[in-house]
Amino acid sequence: MIFARRFLGGMILMLLCAQGWAAMPTIDPDELPRKEIPLPDGTKVYEIEYQNRRWRLTTADILLTKLVIDNSDVCFEAKFSHLNGKDVVLFQAQGKIICLEEAKLKEFKTLQRMDNIWLCGKLRENKAGTGVEMNLVEVARLPEDLVLCKNRLEALEKRKDANGMMELGARITKILEQALRNFNEHDQFLTLRSKAWFEGLTLMEQQTAPDDVDGLFAIGEKWVDLLRKTQRRNEIVLRILRTDPDHRKASRIARDEMGLVRMPDGKWVTPEERLRLNQESEAEAAKQDAEKRAAMEAKVRLREEAVKERAQILVKYEVAIRTAEGVKELEGAIESLGKAVQSTIDPKFGRQGVDVLASIADPAAVFPGLDLAAKSEFPEVRRDVYATLAWRGGDNALKTLSHALRKESEVGVVKSGVDSLVRRGDRPALETLMDCLQSEDAKVQAEVVEGLKVLARTNLSGKDAWLKWWETNKDKKDLLNKESATP
Repeated sequence: MIFARRFLGGMILMLLCAQGWAAMPTIDPDELPRKEIPLPDGTKVYEIEYQNRRWRLTTADILLTKLVIDNSDVCFEAKFSHLNGKDVVLFQAQGKIICLEEAKLKEFKTLQRMDNIWLCGKLRENKAGTGVEMNLVEVARLPEDLVLCKNRLEALEKRKDANGMMELGARITKILEQALRNFNEHDQFLTLRSKAWFEGLTLMEQQTAPDDVDGLFAIGEKWVDLLRKTQRRNEIVLRILRTDPDHRKASRIARDEMGLVRMPDGKWVTPEERLRLNQESEAEAAKQDAEKRAAMEAKVRLREEAVKERAQILVKYEVAIRTAEGVKELEGAIESLGKAVQSTIDPKFGRQGVDVLASIADPAAVFPGLDLAAKSEFPEVRRDVYATLAWRGGDNALKTLSHALRKESEVGVVKSGVDSLVRRGDRPALETLMDCLQSEDAKVQAEVVEGLKVLARTNLSGKDAWLKWWETNKDKKDLLNKESATP
């Protein structure tokens, strides 16, 4: 039957050509020049160049619009049904197309029902004012469905047009619903549709941002709905959960369909993997506990040995300082004691070492001696150092104290150092506290402010208020009524 129809159509075409009528041209729209135009909403339209004129690419649904808007020169693909006078009727599409050229009407008579055609025309408001109609300008024949779809997919692949591939798959579905096909042709359409959807979804995955988890989830659902690719969807679900472990829809699939469970850190794993990770975590925790206990036991043993040797070691440093010959040898001996106080694991040795440094009049006792000792891990040692520096006074000692207090991490030790300065009660102590106020630690700033309130007998709150006060009062000679009250 199909063969007879095509044979008859061919005979009619030959007769028309013999009478001098021009045959309808055959084109492939994907080979025509096109221009992509992005729109403000993120979508895009295409302009197709045909017969030295630009047409906006659309669909036959444009004939259902109520108003002529945007560019009224449009083009689209459709299937021919029949002629009704000068009206061109499309297959399974509504809307009115008027052909006023007699030659083109004759060309339409060479077509068969459901032949693919390319229509270009100008939209205009219909006479009733209830919608639009199209005045036909150009018409061309298109290849049969299978050839057209193959050519379309090749063009879309070159343009990497994911949305176009998805639309092509939907179009093939519609084509298969419109007419019965023989087994071989039907199978070719199915293969072509699967390829279009597969390549389209693959491109959509690549073009979707990793943090667009909802967009990725929608693509994953299409893998299942269109191609039954559950494994591909599951891979996307895992990608989503790595970015957003709380994603509601992905979490449901992971739990209900993939059999995954969520770990405390948010990671989704199989029950077997969770058991293994828990066992590894417990083993690692036990290992760390054992290492910690071993380290503590070793430290206790070392401290016990240090306690036993404390007196002997301290005497050694004292002798080295007393018997030092020359400035360099003395500075070296003091520096060695400062390092010993800094690194000792015996806090009592550290405090006794600070006492030794406090008794030395040489400037090296402050730097590097007490400066090194101020880095001890023991708070009680650092307290002694700060008290010693405040007691000694002098630019070198007070600068060393300010530097140490600004970096001190324990509030109680900061307070001890601030109190030592307050007890001095003189201008150098005030200047040192103002310098300490530059600390970036809010807790240090708070302790310094409390010290300033006592020393300056002024109730101000906050760093900025005290800086402003200092800018106004720093040049007053009787600021504390106690210009040189060095103890």
